[in-house]
Amino acid sequence: MFGMGLSFLNQIAMVPFLILIWGVEKYADWILITALSSFFTMSNMGLNQATNNEFVLKYQQKDVAACSKLLSNSLFFILLMCSICLSLSSIISFFFGFKNILNTTVFDGTETNVLFILLLLNIFLKMYGGVYNGIYRVQSYSHLSAMIDNVVQLSGIFILFFGIWLQINVILIMIAYNIPAFLAILYRHYHSQKWFKFSFSFQELDWSVFKSLIRPSIAFMLVPLGLAVSNQGLVFVVNALFGSTILVAFTTTRTLVNFLRSLINVFGNSVYPEISNSYSRKDTNTMNKVYYRSLIITFLVSIIAVIVLMFAGKPIYLEWTKHALVFHEVFFKGMLLVLFISCSWNLSSTVLLATNNHFSFTVVFLVTQILGVGFVYIFLLIYPYIEVIPLVLFLTEFSLLIFTIFKVNQLVGSNFKTFAKQVLLETKYILKISTKKIYEKNSSSDIR
Repeated sequence: MFGMGLSFLNQIAMVPFLILIWGVEKYADWILITALSSFFTMSNMGLNQATNNEFVLKYQQKDVAACSKLLSNSLFFILLMCSICLSLSSIISFFFGFKNILNTTVFDGTETNVLFILLLLNIFLKMYGGVYNGIYRVQSYSHLSAMIDNVVQLSGIFILFFGIWLQINVILIMIAYNIPAFLAILYRHYHSQKWFKFSFSFQELDWSVFKSLIRPSIAFMLVPLGLAVSNQGLVFVVNALFGSTILVAFTTTRTLVNFLRSLINVFGNSVYPEISNSYSRKDTNTMNKVYYRSLIITFLVSIIAVIVLMFAGKPIYLEWTKHALVFHEVFFKGMLLVLFISCSWNLSSTVLLATNNHFSFTVVFLVTQILGVGFVYIFLLIYPYIEVIPLVLFLTEFSLLIFTIFKVNQLVGSNFKTFAKQVLLETKYILKISTKKIYEKNSSSDIR
């Protein structure tokens, strides 16, 4: 929840500040640069997630040597990909220039090139630090690792805010922006030593270990790839068809909705480590309870959030953007319906991702995201109205929800009928516990 508060500062509070200080056109440039750099979040091919899951499995089996090899292989691969991506980006910026590629209007060529490379470096620094998450997870200290990420994010927000407010050169701001991520790597390395003694060694590089992770890693890679196709792909489509003004209106609306999605998905992020650990212990009873109860809570919270924003969305949006942008009501409400569906499948996908049983899901996820962007582009050419976007996305997201529930049912040995029955039973249990808690609280108050 603390992380969600930081996301609010970063994604919600910073938007009107950036529009106010920079203006709409410069903020649109910033959106394009960050959108392109975000594609590289998939450049470690999902090795972090696959390594962390496998680390938990091997640790439960007391195979310390395999755990150490997993970490060394993952760290080496990230360093290799970082070197390749930064080198290629430098070459591209020198010969072609990202200003020409992105068609930025306010940032000059040098600023655009350097900003992109520094944002790229930040992504790899965070990837490197994420390798240590498996150590925290097996000790049931995932919250500590999350807090380290939160401190990095909070530091970055302060650096960005005060740097822009004081009108410091944007390149110097982004150099400082990378420092917290680098310090977090050092802290994680030395802090995790008390649980698992590890130091990187070239002698532990093992092709057989790396080979065993290729399939789940590629599958994990498809998740950020699909998100990049959907998020950044729609940015480029809207920018090409409607221009910068509609682009900012589109991204601000989606940012508001995505923040709410992140807030709701906190349940899935929270239960991820427990599902992974219970699966490793072959404790299917705990895994099922965690899954069903989290799914029900996510479903109920999603309904409440959508209903509230259906009525309060317009004044919130206009006040948030300081009335600098037009509110597209039909588009906004359509995106809320898409939010409701996506939050449901996101929680179900947690079971597949946390247990390395996610290959078919991630393939279908990528396909639906590509089809979503493709169909949006086609329909916008025919009907050039931004309200078309959520209609297309709703259809692709709903198909993904059905498939995800089907795959989880296969994993836990269930079917749609049993799934519905179990959801009903767990809903009754949650209501019973909630009623009991309220009764005990009221009784305690009466006694006092």
